[in-house]
Formats: sequence, structure tokens, C-alpha cells
Amino acid sequence: MPVTLDPDLDRDALVSALGQAVDRQAVRTGESRRRRLQRNLRRLSRAWETTVRIDESIRTTELESTATSAYEVAITGRRVHQPVTDYDPRAWDWLVQRALAVHEAGHIRYTDYADWEARLAELDTGEAGVAHTLHNVLEDAAIETQIVRRWPNYDEPLRALRANLLEDASVGIPDPERGGFVYPLAHAVHASILDRWLAADYGLDLEVIGSLLDPSDPAHHFTTEADRRRFETELWPRLPGIVETVRSTPEATDRNAAIFEFVQTVLAVLADADADGRTQQNGRAGEGAAGEGMPDDSRNNDSGESIAPADALDAADAADFDPDERGPGDSAPDSAASVEVDPEIQAEAAEAAADDAREEADVTEAALEEYDELEAALAGDGNRAGDGLRSLDLVVPTESWTADPTVLDRVRSDYRPLARLFRNRLQHERRTKIRRGTRRGRLDSKRLYRTAIESNPGNLKRRREEPDRKDYYMAFVLDRSASMGRKIRQAELALGLLLYALEDVGVETAVFELYDSTVRIGKPFGVSSDSNRDRLFHGRTGGGTPLTTVLHVVRRRLNRESARETRRVMFVLTDDKPANPGSFSETIAATTFPVVGVNLADAPATGTYTRSVTASPGSDLQEKLRQLATEILV
Repeated sequence: MPVTLDPDLDRDALVSALGQAVDRQAVRTGESRRRRLQRNLRRLSRAWETTVRIDESIRTTELESTATSAYEVAITGRRVHQPVTDYDPRAWDWLVQRALAVHEAGHIRYTDYADWEARLAELDTGEAGVAHTLHNVLEDAAIETQIVRRWPNYDEPLRALRANLLEDASVGIPDPERGGFVYPLAHAVHASILDRWLAADYGLDLEVIGSLLDPSDPAHHFTTEADRRRFETELWPRLPGIVETVRSTPEATDRNAAIFEFVQTVLAVLADADADGRTQQNGRAGEGAAGEGMPDDSRNNDSGESIAPADALDAADAADFDPDERGPGDSAPDSAASVEVDPEIQAEAAEAAADDAREEADVTEAALEEYDELEAALAGDGNRAGDGLRSLDLVVPTESWTADPTVLDRVRSDYRPLARLFRNRLQHERRTKIRRGTRRGRLDSKRLYRTAIESNPGNLKRRREEPDRKDYYMAFVLDRSASMGRKIRQAELALGLLLYALEDVGVETAVFELYDSTVRIGKPFGVSSDSNRDRLFHGRTGGGTPLTTVLHVVRRRLNRESARETRRVMFVLTDDKPANPGSFSETIAATTFPVVGVNLADAPATGTYTRSVTASPGSDLQEKLRQLATEILV
């Protein structure tokens, strides 16, 4: 929802309002969030070339190595539900993405994928899925144990994420005949490992192991009683040992060796199983199956030349580590059995989310200074009805709209000839001049001949004179009323060409638009047009045409530059259908600086513009704008 400027709204309140107005999804998937995650991940992984992208097509996260051995981490941009916690939604979005980033940072820093892939060469093709799944869940246990011991502040986000992801998920397969979930042998091993280490690290109980071992409990059961006995006698006794081994072994290659030996044991038991689960595991490896809580991010990755030992695995006391190695903030995790909201972590996450929202709203210092200027310009003296900012409802748009690529691409490719024309005009205006025959300055060789023919040759020096360099402030009024219709594309194209060309030669520009009968700040002074492209080239129209109101706003704003040795120009891009034509023309005539019309109608403009061109759709827009350019910078 757009934010209305109000003189009673202080800067902090305005910044907060602008940030809160940004759509939650826009914050989750925005460039500010991506940069924050990338900084965080690089710092933790020590892999400084790692890049992060936000991808709404994936469920959680993916890790890939590139041709240059750098890593690319994809983190979901989807909304992740929280059935067992109640964090502020925006804070939760950040906690989820940060937890996924730190999880992948742990893999980059401590997992040796190259060594693991080399070991897989000993297995048959049909055994790879089970091996990948078991390595992933066991290595997850190792790196998250390392993370929560080394950086305690990440304990709560990881625990909350795991708890929420697994609340409505199961490694098992729904059983329509007996009810509950049926577990092929491979799935039972996977679920039991997950159950063991989540209980050890986070105090989370999946309530799977007890049910699997109890033949009378149908909630989680095997396909056959024989498979249950195989699990209970041949595999279950080995599970606690392998979980504790990976959670306490610092060297990645040593962990891989232990995991591979365990995998071979499991595969030998699966060979005799009634339902081994290998086919399902081969199909789901790498797909981020729901029951895992995290994807199988161990496929097709290269761990690089050096893997650091997970030195926190064999030293559980986090106080032994340098405090600078911990996560941001200084709050310690609460009881491992809790998935309640941690107030300190929520406050920290909410602040980070608010910062990202403000950046997505483009709340820069330059923009805030311009909003201050507008408040000062429009506050009025309060003596007349309708005077002041409140009655004008000047708003800052915050909608998550997207620029039309056809308009934006044309603007970016076609503005340069116009920029060259503007640059030539400025260079001519600011050209240095030489004044000859002066008493002060440098000796003028071209006047020395006068010493031979005159007894009193006079002034023989010359002086370089620099003309006054004046800054230009150009404000654009864009008519987005309903009558513009399809003409808005031509208007946006004309606007974009002028904006990009003028900014290219150092001219300050701003855009005020009339949309839905409201005056909106499309682009403030001091902010680039390209960074505001989604506000400028979205193609929407609506509402009436009280253009006179917009002219008053712009005139008041530009009049604040009159004492600053600036040259001011106002452009009006409209179809020449103001709500009150007489008042509109009178306002233009009373303006003390040039008002230039770009008329999108077929007929010549009726307003009393200083200069105008008709640029209806189908006309040669570049030529029309060149005509204006020759007369603007004078």
C-alpha cells in the first residue's frame, strides 16, 4: 500500500512505514536479502567467491560448484510454513533463509564431496541412491552439530526450521491399507538416523523409532514382520554408533570412511529384505524429499582442494572457541527441547528483515532528503483551505510492480543519441572563453606586436574566464489517468529516453505522476531512474486527471531551487485532457520557469507551454525529442 507523506511523520517513522509497505515476498526474493545471505555465507564458509541466488522453484536449498571451483548456493524464495512456532512472519522468512545458508556454509567448509564421490565408484549403479541418502543425513548430523557448537546463535534457527519442516512430513510412505506410514528397510534406516541426531542436537523427537520397533503400533511400521526383525537385530544396534561417530569425527575423510563402511553394511542387509526401498531412494536422491527436512545437497558437487576439519565436533564446550567465530549477536541458545519463540532472536531477525524491506523500498539517504524537501515545499502556511501537505495526499508508491521489458529495453538501447545531443549543448554553454587586452593574467603573445608600433601599447595580457556553471533540475509530470490508456507506453518511452539521457550528462531529475487521482513520487531527485525502473515503466493507468494539482506540487518543489543558482524545467507528458483546462493553462502561465509539453494526443497541445511537441503513438519519437533537446539546455 502506498505511503502518504505527512509533516507529522518523523524520518524514522517514515522509513518504517515504507519498509512495512513492501510485499513480504518481495523482501524474501529481493536483491538486498540475496546480498545479506551471501555476505553471511561467505563469512562462515571462508569461501569468498561463493555466490547466492534466491530461487522460488526449489523447496529448500541446493549447492553446486562452478567451472571455476567457486560455489553457487540456491536458497528458496518460497514461504515456509511454521506449524510449531509463531515467529513474526517477516522475521521467520529471514530465519529460514539464514538457517539454510548456514547449513550450506557448513557443507562448504567441512564436507569432502570429492572424496565421497570417489568412494561411490566401488558401488553398483542401483546402490547409489541409498548411499547418497545415508551420506547426506549423516553428514548433515556432522555439520549441524559442528555449527551449533561453534556458533551457538544458529542453534535456534536451525532447530526451528527442522521442527517446522518435519512436523507434517515423514520419511515413510503413506499406507492406505493399514493406515500410518510403511517403511521399506532403507527408509527405516534413514528415519532412525534422523531421529537420533535431531534428538541429540535439538531435542526433537520424530516418534519414529519406538513405533517401528513395536509390532503392535501401526503409526510407523515395516512391510513385513521379517523386515522388522532384520532392522531390529542387524541394523538398529549399529545406528547409535554411526551417528555418534560422525558427530564426533573432525576430519571429513574419516567420516566418509565410517559412513561408507556403514552403507556397505546396510546394503548387505537390504539384499535379503522383502521391501528394500532402493528403487525409491534412487528416485528421490537429490530431490529434497519432504521427510528429509533438507535436500540431498551432496550430489554432483566438488568440495575443492582443501576441507577444514570440523574441530568443534570433538569439543562440545562452545566457550572454548573464539567469540568472533560465533554467529551474529551474543544470545545463547535456550533449552534444546524447546521450539518456542526466542524473543532476542526474533528481535534480531525482525531488524534484519526490516533493513531488507527498507532497501527494497529504495529508502536511501538521498530519497529521504528529497522527502524532507517536499515536506518543506508543500507544508504551506496553513492560512488557506486546501493549503499544506495533508490535503495534497502526496504518496510514495510501494507496490511490487515490474517494469515492462519492451519499454525498458528500448529506453536502455536508444537514449544515447539524445544524451550526446544534451552533452553537446552543455559543453557549448560551459565552454571556456579567453578575454584579451587585460591588465591581469598571462602575457598574450598575440598582442606583443603592439610594443613595436605603439609607445603605450596598453594591456598586453589575457585571462581565461570560466562561465558560471549552473545545475539543472528537471521535474517530469507523467499523466497516468485512465484517459491515457494505451498511450501510456509511448509516454513511458518518452519519459525514459529523456530521463536516461539527462542523467547521463549529470542533470538532476525527478518524476511526479498522477495515478488513481493521486499525486505520486515516481522518482525523487538524487535517485537514479534505473533503480526506480519498476515504478516508472509498469504501464498502469487509472483515475481522473486533476493535472493542475500536480503542477502546483512540482512548482513548489522546483521553486526551492531558485536561490541555488540552478536552472529549472518542468516537463508534462499527457494526452491533453486536464480536468480543468482553464486552471491548467493559468497555472502554466504563472510558472516562472520553462514548462515543456510532450503531448500524446493527435492534436497540438492546448496548454500555454513554453515549448511543446506532439508525440502521439506511431510518430518519430526520437525526432520529436531531439527538437526539444535543442531548446531545453539554454
